[in-house]
Amino acid sequence: MANIKPLLTSLPCGPVRLANPTRATAQWVGCLAMLLHFAVFAWAQSPPETDPQASPSGAQEPAATAIQGDLFLKAMQEKSIQVAQRAARSVVAIARVRRETDPRTETLRFQFGPGIRLNELSRPTDPDFVPTDYAAGVVIDNEGHIVTCFSELSDPRSSDYYVWCNKEPRTAEPTWVPAEVQAGDPFSDIAVLKVNESIDLVPIELASDYEARKGELVFAAGNPYAAARDGSTSMAWGIIANIDRALAGQPGQTSSLQEKQTLHHFGGLLQIDANLSNGFNGGPVLNLDGAMIGLIIPNAYVPTAAKHGGFAIPVDETFQRAVDSLKQGKIPEFGFLGIVPEEIPASRREAGIRGAYVSRVVPGLPGDLAGLRPDDVIMAVNGQPVFDRNSLFYALSRQGAEEKIDLSVRRFSSFGGSAENITLKGQLSKKYVASKIPAYTLKPLPSWRGLSVEYATALPTEMLRFMSRSLPTPPKLAALQVEPNTAAWQAGIRPGQLILAVQGETVSTPDQFTELVNRFSGQSIEITLIDAADTLRKVSVP
Repeated sequence: MANIKPLLTSLPCGPVRLANPTRATAQWVGCLAMLLHFAVFAWAQSPPETDPQASPSGAQEPAATAIQGDLFLKAMQEKSIQVAQRAARSVVAIARVRRETDPRTETLRFQFGPGIRLNELSRPTDPDFVPTDYAAGVVIDNEGHIVTCFSELSDPRSSDYYVWCNKEPRTAEPTWVPAEVQAGDPFSDIAVLKVNESIDLVPIELASDYEARKGELVFAAGNPYAAARDGSTSMAWGIIANIDRALAGQPGQTSSLQEKQTLHHFGGLLQIDANLSNGFNGGPVLNLDGAMIGLIIPNAYVPTAAKHGGFAIPVDETFQRAVDSLKQGKIPEFGFLGIVPEEIPASRREAGIRGAYVSRVVPGLPGDLAGLRPDDVIMAVNGQPVFDRNSLFYALSRQGAEEKIDLSVRRFSSFGGSAENITLKGQLSKKYVASKIPAYTLKPLPSWRGLSVEYATALPTEMLRFMSRSLPTPPKLAALQVEPNTAAWQAGIRPGQLILAVQGETVSTPDQFTELVNRFSGQSIEITLIDAADTLRKVSVP
């Protein structure tokens, strides 16, 4: 450490008295960690030459120490510049303009003196335009798709969006264009915009098979305070403070499962210690190679003045599966098991048992079909440890509908005897997502003769008022929408009815339903369903 000491005393983040000791500590630790990283880098690139005049003890002269210090700082600076240059080509600024507001007046009022105000009419493409709603986004392919936060876009039915990149404003209109889709999902808090103009955008590199580590140095790019409307995004740097974090609920209250409206309320987030001011939401977290490892999202219960840090969705299989679905105009699907989990009873926790306690298994749903029983404890899903009901929901939601899973279960004897560890195999259905803001997509919901179908478990509770008791295994599909005065409506099909078969063939997925009705196109098709009276009926749809 003797060789580095002169450098530490000369750091710009060095002996400065700050009002916030916690922030000061974080800055010192971050500076030191980054310094050490680049010290290794500098030594690897330029190993010091042996000084023939060096003393026998091997001690270096002050001049040699200063040269090494300069190498450290130059390597640190060069790496930071390289990451910033790469991000500049792939990170954009996004402005949202509400349609009920005239975009010509969507500007800030600047105070010039007592009683003197300027409210000059301007358009979003005007360099003096300052949006009131803004975020960042990341270019993910050569077709103009941009990923950002769903919560930052709000409802596209009442908003217009403008994207700035490379100092040129471009419109990103939420209108349907063939092969150009735009969609957003509240549960993953991910949305995809499509820029419909041909512009020079460079897709960012997504880190594949990347395992983020606590303490890792990272960079962030964004649009703080809408400053990047000039087309040049801003940078920040820090460390990964922790991994597998969950968004907190409202302080002083215990959030119920129904109040946890995103996947991130159950865990999985990267916690970032960096100066992420307003406008970084939707921007990327980058590793030292400039690859994207996370998407920055907001936390509603962190005060604006305390946002020295934030959270990011990791770029993993779940993230990429959601983005791929949204690019196709489809809402991502999340796995559903059909059980009621609770926290493990205190007596078993004291005995060292960890996992999610199964208090109820819904008959006919995936958990029941897999062989789960009340009083079981689920310890892992596909090898991923489960510590409580939150981590169980997170592990299941990372899977898609129809995904096959392995459940590691601790089963207790009903007579109070010894317990055993068993493995059960199951196949998930689709989770119903209850959100205050509905998902949106520009791709119309698939419809056949006025009928749109969905997984029965994904229908709202008020729509699906019953589950069949007449069959040992309930149908997996149900009518989601039936347009009045269409062939399906006139045949007697209504929303919420369970669909069992098409032309006598059992159907279990919406895609399978679509494939079968298309196979018999041009003729009347027999649909087997169960109505609200739990009666098995067959109807012919002309």
